[in-house]
Amino acid sequence: MTFLVGLVLLVVQCGLKRSAVSSLHMKDPLKPADIILVLSGGNENERTDHAVALYKGGYAPRVLFSGSVRMSGGDNAEYLKNLAVKKGLPESAALIEDQATSTCENLLFSREILLKMRARRVLLVTSPLHQRRAYLVARKVLGNTIEVVNAPFDSPETSLKEYLKEYGKLAYYFLTEKCS
Repeated sequence: MTFLVGLVLLVVQCGLKRSAVSSLHMKDPLKPADIILVLSGGNENERTDHAVALYKGGYAPRVLFSGSVRMSGGDNAEYLKNLAVKKGLPESAALIEDQATSTCENLLFSREILLKMRARRVLLVTSPLHQRRAYLVARKVLGNTIEVVNAPFDSPETSLKEYLKEYGKLAYYFLTEKCS
C-alpha cells in the first residue's frame, strides 16, 4: 500500500512538474538583434557563456549586463561583464546597467540604454525558469518599441519547489502591477 501511495505521488509530482516546466519555459528561434540583454540572478556562468556564444555567433554586436552590485555574491552586471571578457567578449562590446535589484528594475533601467542606442530588437538571456516572467515584464516595460526574442540558456533539472517559487513571483508582479 505504501508503495502504491508513493507511486501515485510520484506520478502527480511528475505531471505537475511537466506542466509547470512547459508553461514557464519560452525559447524563440534566434535571429540577429541590436543587443543581447543579460539579466543577473544566479547561474552566472551559464548566462555569461550563453551571451558570449550568441555574440560570437554574430547574433548581436553588443551585450548589456544588468544587475546591481548590491545583489548577493558575484551575480551583478560588473561581475558578469568581467567574466564575459575573460571568456572572449571584447570589452568594447560590453555594456553594464548596475542599479537594478529586481527583474522589473532590470528592464526599467535597461530601457533607457536601449532607447538611447535606438535598439529595435534584443535577445533576452536569463534562466529558462525566469524567462516567462522576464519576457512579460519586458513587454510591459518596453511596449512595442523593442522586439524581445527569448534566448534562455539551457539549464539542468530544476526542482518543483523552484518552479512553484517562480509562479509566486510571477503572480506578485502582475497582481501588484509593479512594473507599470
